[in-house]
Amino acid sequence: MSTFLEEVSQAILEKYTTDLQQLTVVFPNRRAGLFFQHILARQAKQSGWAPRIITFEEFVAELSGSRTPDHLTLLFHLYQIFTKESNSQETFDHFYFWGDLLLQDFDAIDKALVKTSDLFANLKDLKELEANYDYLTENQRNAITRFWKNFQHGQSTSSKENFLRFWIILHRVYTSFTQFLQDKEWAYEGLMLRQLAERINSGTFATDFQQLAFVGLHALAPAEEKLIKWFIKEKDADVFWDVDDYYIRHPQHEAGTYFRRYQRDPLWKNTFPNPLPQQFFNQAPRSVQAVGINLHVGQAKYAGAILKEISQQPGFIPEKTAVVLPDENLLFPLLHSLPPEIKRVNVTMGYPVRSTALYSLIEHALALQEEKRFNSATQQYEFHHSQVLSLLRHPYLRQLSPDISDDLGRNIEKRNQVYVSEKYLNQHHLYAIVFQPLVQAEDTFDYLLQLLQNIYRETDNRDESSDQLAVPLLEQELVYQLSIQVNRLKALTQEHQLNLTPQLLVRIFRQLMQGLRLPFTGEPLRGLQIMGVLETRNLDFDNVIILSFNEGVYPKSETVNTFIPGNLRRGFGLASVDEQDAIYAYTFYRLLHRSQRVHLLYNTADGVGQQGEMSRFLYQLLYESDANADGSVQFPTAQGDFAVSQSNLGSPVQTIPPQPIIIEKNADVLERLHRYTCQADHPPQRSLTPSALNTYLDCRLKFYYKYVVDLKEPEVVQEEVDPAVFGNLLHRVMELVYQSVINDQNRTVTANVVDELKGQQLTKAVTAAFKEHYGQPEGAEFKLDGRNLIVHDIVLKMARQILAMDSKYAPFDIISLERDKGRGYFWETTIQNEEEETTTVSLRGIIDRIDQKDATIRVLDYKTGRDEKQTKDLSSLFDRENKQRNKAAFQALFYALLYRQHSAEGKIVPGLVNAKDLFSQDFDSRIYVSKQAVNDFAAWQEPFIEELHTLLQELFDATVAFNQTDDLRKCSFCPYAKLCY
Repeated sequence: MSTFLEEVSQAILEKYTTDLQQLTVVFPNRRAGLFFQHILARQAKQSGWAPRIITFEEFVAELSGSRTPDHLTLLFHLYQIFTKESNSQETFDHFYFWGDLLLQDFDAIDKALVKTSDLFANLKDLKELEANYDYLTENQRNAITRFWKNFQHGQSTSSKENFLRFWIILHRVYTSFTQFLQDKEWAYEGLMLRQLAERINSGTFATDFQQLAFVGLHALAPAEEKLIKWFIKEKDADVFWDVDDYYIRHPQHEAGTYFRRYQRDPLWKNTFPNPLPQQFFNQAPRSVQAVGINLHVGQAKYAGAILKEISQQPGFIPEKTAVVLPDENLLFPLLHSLPPEIKRVNVTMGYPVRSTALYSLIEHALALQEEKRFNSATQQYEFHHSQVLSLLRHPYLRQLSPDISDDLGRNIEKRNQVYVSEKYLNQHHLYAIVFQPLVQAEDTFDYLLQLLQNIYRETDNRDESSDQLAVPLLEQELVYQLSIQVNRLKALTQEHQLNLTPQLLVRIFRQLMQGLRLPFTGEPLRGLQIMGVLETRNLDFDNVIILSFNEGVYPKSETVNTFIPGNLRRGFGLASVDEQDAIYAYTFYRLLHRSQRVHLLYNTADGVGQQGEMSRFLYQLLYESDANADGSVQFPTAQGDFAVSQSNLGSPVQTIPPQPIIIEKNADVLERLHRYTCQADHPPQRSLTPSALNTYLDCRLKFYYKYVVDLKEPEVVQEEVDPAVFGNLLHRVMELVYQSVINDQNRTVTANVVDELKGQQLTKAVTAAFKEHYGQPEGAEFKLDGRNLIVHDIVLKMARQILAMDSKYAPFDIISLERDKGRGYFWETTIQNEEEETTTVSLRGIIDRIDQKDATIRVLDYKTGRDEKQTKDLSSLFDRENKQRNKAAFQALFYALLYRQHSAEGKIVPGLVNAKDLFSQDFDSRIYVSKQAVNDFAAWQEPFIEELHTLLQELFDATVAFNQTDDLRKCSFCPYAKLCY
């Protein structure tokens, strides 16, 4: 079967047998022209000069003689004219997005040859439509009438008034802008076409083109139609339509929308072949296979499997196989899924730069600058930890020095540094570039260029000889493209002396990056063809694989972004959503013209902004086909030769109940566990704390993870204070405030001393505790904001209340504070199993505060949660089935036991300074067991030790495994929960 371009080539060779040199062939894109040139050379029977082959865009630009400046330059001049005409104070970054829409509207208006004075008029008197708009059709005038009637209905509002002011200004903006461009001999494509149409109307249009052939054009704007018609009438130009009778004949078929309109035109209709081609009825067996696949990557993998199967068939020609990607983000997954049988690949689409790793590095670097702050105390800039860590762990930076990157990241998290100084980060030459603060907007250009140049140097020395898609070369092309954009923006700001803030410049740069694509280069006539939707125009393939064949992707669900209301667009003949759908429909059905095997892969999973629904075009194919007994569908004889089959690819979903995790105490586990015991050849390596024992009582498996195999929770920088940190802050404040007034010679605290501490000394202690938590060095300026300001005031209030109670209790002596004893108080106790084998276990505890008044020694623990001081009895403290088990009371009594082993003198009274009761008038810190206050731990010591020994015997019993708790509430905040369920 001949392809469309082969048929065009044959027709041209038959008509222009000797004078191809005078012929110019115009295509919608370069790729079609390139394929045509190859086909023409193959079909020509004798050597000679080839015709000139150009795109329609190049054709228009050559006729116009005007130059098209880059998009950013156009936008900036439009911005200047808009602010002048409207007296607006709009900043350029705010204007950038909607100014781009305005430029698109101007382009569409010019291509449609709309009379702008009529479009941007305020039609208060609808009778003007009859008098001044008689050149429009009745349907067009009706659409315009509907808009203005609806607009004028009801009372005037500020929104309506703002619209009218803006609407009327637009005509002045358009006129001034186009006049400015004409003075500069500049023009965008739409303006070029309008100018050419005006020359045709005035009879001043002239051209050196003699013989012309327009090939495969579609969806022509009025100005484009006018231009081509002139060449048909005046130069006898040829037009070759890439069409099929199937969708033109059906009056409702979207794919034929434009062609049916052309056929109604007296001039156009004579350019169509008669009869129309019927490629859908070539009597050859052809198939369309639609496959639903879960997730995007699954489509790429399945496409690779299809290509592997096709490539192993006899007579396989890779150039006759195309993979179409409506979603450009699937390009790299597809490239990584290609089978080894595919030796050559030609990628004809661009990859979005914003989806690359290099652009993410630039984004993090820009965000780093946006979130920096100046520390007046150290006279240094500081960067927010989130962006610092993102950059240190970014592949481009980490690969340069993994050890430095990892060490810096760990230290930032360990020290909980919310802001990190620039001096701390400059430990690598590239880090010194990345982590330099920018003060002036113009510094941003040099900063980005310097960063890109250093990235280029790091990738420049890699092997470039491989035939495969080389990642280093890709990186270098990315650097090149990004450098071009930065230099363009730098030149523009310098040329026009723009006074931009760093924030404004960054926003403009991000806007520029949104539409930037990375072009791929290769040999277009060789290998598997991977292309976007529009690149398929005029090309025919035996095998077609379309990925992301989902509604909202093919066709896209985008609305027309415009300032011109819908009814006015229809009234003045501007393209709408219906025209967009018609273009997508044509590109799809055109691919079916001569293809033998078509695979339509669609995603069945819902995603962000996309539903797992197959494209409407697939529904259309199924609806227009007859069902077969095997579930496939076949085009009726009147409609075509395609057999359409549909299936879903996926694995069956099975719900598997979670299996219980049980860790038996084998030799390795027991060896690890005995690190907490005294061995014959060495002392204990570790000691069990009350927190560890509470964990064991809550969940044996959690104890195993945390204290046996040492699975540590990942350290993260805590920007806001959580409940655990809140408690640590209060502990540290009380320690610091009392450390300021006691020493080894004098540890007595009087009421006067305590009252003095409530003032400035307490405030300093709170600030010092916060600075320690956030890793701030001495002398550094420290600022709190957000919730942390509230937390600061709560800690200060609670500490002041504790001091108020201490003032009433004074005088007393402070025996020790939390860190006075270093690693805390120790006790080694011996337990015995059923075989009467003994084990000596090491216990340890860091006690918040121990004070003494007369013969009473208080062992106090600060608690900032909702802890209670009462417990039913001692046995309930060791009962893991008791949902009300008092962990805080267990901890206080455990501390009392440890201190009793250290000192045999005085009455030891365990207590809790708990936030729940702190502000009560009758606050009492003592622990209550069976509603009886523990005034002397000696009375409770033996039964407590007995319960403790029973617990330790179970812990070191080799027959008792580590298993999960049955109380799922305990799993809610467990860091190991994901390991269990």
